[in-house]
Amino acid sequence: MADDGYSIVYPGPPRSASETTAEIERMELMIAHGLASRVDAYMAMHPGLLREQALTELERIAAENRLLGVMPGAPPPRSP
Repeated sequence: MADDGYSIVYPGPPRSASETTAEIERMELMIAHGLASRVDAYMAMHPGLLREQALTELERIAAENRLLGVMPGAPPPRSP
């Protein structure tokens, strides 16, 4: 980030589904080995996000999941 508090992030082309899956698996492995946090992973998936913003989003997601009874790591519900 620049000294004036602004930064510019140039997004690359959108990731394919397989690239996104590979990145998630890579981040899960890094988290499991203590090389990254969930905040780091969220920031990697959302370039340009500040650490505080990523932490706030993860807290919001966790609160919503608790409210809805969703367990972390559980597969999403299937639609009929």
